[in-house]
Amino acid sequence: MMRKLFIIVMLMFICCISAACSHKEPTVATIETTVIYHLSKQDGQVYKVFRTIEEPAGVRKVSELLDKVRWENAIVSMSRMPDYKIRTENTDPNVSLVRNNYDFWLSPKGDYFEVVIEGFSKYGKMSPKDSMELLAIVAAK
Repeated sequence: MMRKLFIIVMLMFICCISAACSHKEPTVATIETTVIYHLSKQDGQVYKVFRTIEEPAGVRKVSELLDKVRWENAIVSMSRMPDYKIRTENTDPNVSLVRNNYDFWLSPKGDYFEVVIEGFSKYGKMSPKDSMELLAIVAAK
């Protein structure tokens, strides 16, 4: 009896391990087809969406720029409200992606962005080159 119980427990353990190991992180190709970026800026006391990026090339570029940020675990307090916000939206219910809200502050000299992921205590600075690329995307009509 104990032997059968042991075999059943081991089979269940192996099934759980194989299911956990088969989980795949979303690739850039998956993100291109399942994510929309909503860009917003301050309008008085609220932030209003002024552009939505849905086309795969734009989604890929923004995703690549955000992936390059060197994130630190930090709680920061900025002296002013963010210049821009980017909210991610998952359009495919079959793909599990975390919905993120990114806050962006342009540096006083306007040469790079400081970024915070709301609710995750993540802070990072974008390189000047990446910041200018993102600013070009944000400013595009």
